[in-house]
Amino acid sequence: MSASRPYFAYIALVGLLALLVLIVFFPQSVAKSYHYLSIDVDITVDRDATLTVSETLTQEFQGVFHQSSRYIPLDNLSSIEVLGVVDGENHQAFSFSPERLDKTDPKSWGKYTTYSEKNQFFIEWYFHEENTIHSWTITYKVPDGVRVESGSAILDWNVFTGYHVPIDAASVAVHLPEVSATDKLGISASSEREEWSGSVADGRTLKATRADVPGTGSFRVLATFPEEALKRP
Repeated sequence: MSASRPYFAYIALVGLLALLVLIVFFPQSVAKSYHYLSIDVDITVDRDATLTVSETLTQEFQGVFHQSSRYIPLDNLSSIEVLGVVDGENHQAFSFSPERLDKTDPKSWGKYTTYSEKNQFFIEWYFHEENTIHSWTITYKVPDGVRVESGSAILDWNVFTGYHVPIDAASVAVHLPEVSATDKLGISASSEREEWSGSVADGRTLKATRADVPGTGSFRVLATFPEEALKRP
């Protein structure tokens, strides 16, 4: 029994040294996590029912990260045109790549791509960030994001579903064309468990917010306004 003690002590020492090497030389593999501090969505409704959507996503990183993405369900949407991805800190526009890239290659950083998969449209961008807070703004157009029913225009928008990490705060602002019957404006919001009312900020802006969103949480808004605001071709 006594002869085995030095052996086990040796094994324990080797294990401790290996752990120290891992922590010193590969710290990102030991502790790596991220979450969203905020997701702020700004939607402008044009008179032809086209939506211009601008999303600012602010993330807090613990460890090294090289990629982020946003996916948009294509339910009832014919197409999405991405106008760009912009770094929220230095305001530099990312360049477009026609294909997905190796996120660890420095040549990929500062670029973005798009692709469709399983009825979802993905916007994916590449960067190098470590133990920091960073934001990006993605902008895109949707030609058929509004439907009309019984004289009312309806914007039913899935702000997000299933990011798999917590989101501290989220907001949506919907900017409408000029509307005369402001008493017919409305906006409601829903999550995976509840529904609540938004607010009419002025005669042309509808707002909704959500806080403390858990991982896999959802946020959807339903905005209504008079059909007269639209002038379809």
